[in-house]
Amino acid sequence: MSEKYTYEVDEWSEDTRKFVIKSDRKLTHDEVCDIYQDASFDDEGKTIEYKKGIVAQTMEVQIAI
Repeated sequence: MSEKYTYEVDEWSEDTRKFVIKSDRKLTHDEVCDIYQDASFDDEGKTIEYKKGIVAQTMEVQIAI
């Protein structure tokens, strides 16, 4: 793994979530959107391996009350 690509994503709806996605290869806009939409986890700091070489981590979750 020589170069890693990092994508920071903010998503707002009834709550706010911030994700970091790291990949061994450059991702398309659609791939980045698919990853954070599929991630669907609520715990800050939780990391999942989306596919081999692609990792998504929740950086912050603010839930509206």
